[in-house]
Amino acid sequence: LSLSALTAYRALFTKGRLKCGEHVLIPGIGGGVATFAMLFAKAIGAKVSVTSRVENKRELAKKYGADISFHSAGNWEESLQGEKVDLIIDSIGPATFLKYFDVLKPNGRIVNFGASSGDKIELPLRALFYNQIDIMGTSMGSREEFNEMIKFIEKHQIKP
Repeated sequence: LSLSALTAYRALFTKGRLKCGEHVLIPGIGGGVATFAMLFAKAIGAKVSVTSRVENKRELAKKYGADISFHSAGNWEESLQGEKVDLIIDSIGPATFLKYFDVLKPNGRIVNFGASSGDKIELPLRALFYNQIDIMGTSMGSREEFNEMIKFIEKHQIKP
């Protein structure tokens, strides 16, 4: 819990400011942080979309509550049925980063906690500033956030 769950909690709530009714996209579902992020987001009433290259991971995500699950290499706008998202929790980096600007709402947020496809990204500056996008980095969290997370897990009866 202290690594993956806390990283997810901080990315969603401290950095990402996710609220009930918002739509979060989690590319690369299947790992611990992404899975906790999905569970936590569903617990507060957010809509959750996930991507993966692996069909079994997409199916498992649907079983555990993902609203939309699609192949990472597919057409994201089509897979989201034209709906834009409020928040993207990113652990992938350059392989998917440019796609984020096609599916984020104005004033959308990107929170990054990893770089599984590399360190260097391209940044479409006009899409960034015209749409007022926030990009933040994060890692684990504080002792205070850990205590908040434990209360959150108990309140929402989340089973790791």
